[in-house]
Amino acid sequence: MFFGRADNSEHLDFHLPFPCSTSLWEADSYEQWSNTAAEESAGHTFRVKYVHEAMDDPTVILAAATNARDVFVSALILAYRCSNNKQDPAFYISVGSNLNHVSPAVKPHNRTQLSYHFAMLCQSTPIRELLAVTGETWVVGGRLDTNDQYVQAKVDLRAWASKHNDFTSSMHADYDAPIDRAINHSLKILKVALKRPEEPTGLLFEDWAVYLAVLVLWAHLYVNARNQVSETSAFDPQLHAYAGDEFVRTFLRTCGEASWHHISAQDVTALLQWTKGRIVGPSPQHFGGLSDSATGVLGKLVLKGGEDGWF
Repeated sequence: MFFGRADNSEHLDFHLPFPCSTSLWEADSYEQWSNTAAEESAGHTFRVKYVHEAMDDPTVILAAATNARDVFVSALILAYRCSNNKQDPAFYISVGSNLNHVSPAVKPHNRTQLSYHFAMLCQSTPIRELLAVTGETWVVGGRLDTNDQYVQAKVDLRAWASKHNDFTSSMHADYDAPIDRAINHSLKILKVALKRPEEPTGLLFEDWAVYLAVLVLWAHLYVNARNQVSETSAFDPQLHAYAGDEFVRTFLRTCGEASWHHISAQDVTALLQWTKGRIVGPSPQHFGGLSDSATGVLGKLVLKGGEDGWF
């Protein structure tokens, strides 16, 4: 899903035991294990026996738990809900704005937040088309078979990016269209990414999540604001020169408090530059294939992302 690949969930077997909490796995003694198991059993943690039994019933996921579900169980829930072809649309409506319903912890971990918003972004975004257009026919190391597929990808991406609500605050709008939901989750991903030094997620796909989030914002602005944005940025020019975390914080505040019409082409370019620098990091020699592909695309968008003809 994260890489625009076909859904192969019909080949997966979810007849697996429902996992217990981390505290049970990490018990130091049999006595501690026994006491923890008894407490969780009393709290109905083990009421369901198999993964599919829990995941096919949204009420089980949404129900309050005596013990907060840990990061692993939360990730399993997200993976199943995103892979299951029979998923209940009402589930996403119910949990769309409240992560605690997915993982009923008092303070959800950044890792869970990033996983959730990334999964929801991919649910609302034509990932393969987005990657094909920005990669100019290349999609994660592979290439589209025909030029007709490339043309169709452009058509589909433009149709997706054009169907948005004319809202003022993208952080607090009523997200009816897929592009609106994708924008919302993209901004949330960037907010989580800015907390990385203090609260690292440790997720291997963190940079890829930030990359796709920025591509979503670029696509939205390319279609809907490219001919309307002001030539002068609403931000301090010094922020563009550095394109650091403070610029992104200002960008998020502007998107949350003002209209997208206040976002200029320079702002989008600075955001692309920040993302590229974040992925490159202090050790570019440690690049992998995905990082190299992402920075190559970002570099092209920085140079000519505002030109005609992308899609």
